[in-house]
Amino acid sequence: MKRYLTVLFLFIYLTGFSNAKVAKDTLSFWKVYVAGTLIKEGNVFSENSKIILKKGKIRAKDILNVKYFDDTPCIDCNGSILIKTKNEEEIKKIGNLKSNYDFDVKTTDLQVLAFKNKSSILKFYYREDDSQKEILLFQIQIK
Repeated sequence: MKRYLTVLFLFIYLTGFSNAKVAKDTLSFWKVYVAGTLIKEGNVFSENSKIILKKGKIRAKDILNVKYFDDTPCIDCNGSILIKTKNEEEIKKIGNLKSNYDFDVKTTDLQVLAFKNKSSILKFYYREDDSQKEILLFQIQIK
């Protein structure tokens, strides 16, 4: 009897573990590019989601491109990226470009936003629609 309970417990444990693995494969995730080069990627549960931009290396022509990939995309939604200060004050809203999940902002604009709002950390959130809650994607620290 003890052997059967052990096998049953082991079966339930392994089945639950394999389902958790599948769920992680279908997470929404994001990628950040500067001047066409991938600088950071992660998902909504990423622990290390900080990007550091150094003032001396920010060029006027550089564009920060954010690509968000949703596991359940919404075709009719009007997605946007919200930029907030470290104190959660919303300072900019970026509309979508080609799709609900592709956004551009000039790196020099980020530097100006950080300076004007006295916040060296800018938090980037994705909101699928105005009625939806925003999702924290990553933070940019300008040094």
